[in-house]
Amino acid sequence: MDNEITIVLAIIGAVTGVSGVFLGLINTWYNINDKKIRVKVRFVANCKTPRETAPYISTSNKLTSELEPYGYSIEVINLSSFPINIQEVGFSFSPFWIRNIERGAISPHALTDCLIPCKLESRERASFNFSPSLINSSFEKIYSTYVKTSCGQYFKGSTPALKSLVKQIYIHN
Repeated sequence: MDNEITIVLAIIGAVTGVSGVFLGLINTWYNINDKKIRVKVRFVANCKTPRETAPYISTSNKLTSELEPYGYSIEVINLSSFPINIQEVGFSFSPFWIRNIERGAISPHALTDCLIPCKLESRERASFNFSPSLINSSFEKIYSTYVKTSCGQYFKGSTPALKSLVKQIYIHN
């Protein structure tokens, strides 16, 4: 009888110890990820419908001749648990695997709504709008949009709307 109780207590102790170690590792991993900067960057085409009723934002729809853009924007969402400062927004002209990525920042004077530098609180979003006249033939080399934070980190993102715009510029040139 004493032998069986000892075995049961040993099994309970082992299970409790292993589950405690497992939960400790999960907690450590969560705390490490909580202190990282996480930012989502999207290119957005602000379009009007063919009947020009209400404007809507298109990130996944491909731009067609029926949908004429009246402006573009780079949307930044702070997914971190702390505020961040945006220092620069623009376009990346090189693929991500190239060591020295060529970037082109949008001039703060060309942006219409948000001012740079911009402070984003946790889970907050900002749209950096600019005119379609800013788009020119050099845009056929664009790979993605990017954002630079005040700590010097770059985050990039792309959407089907950006790829469609680049394809249209490539076809027209």
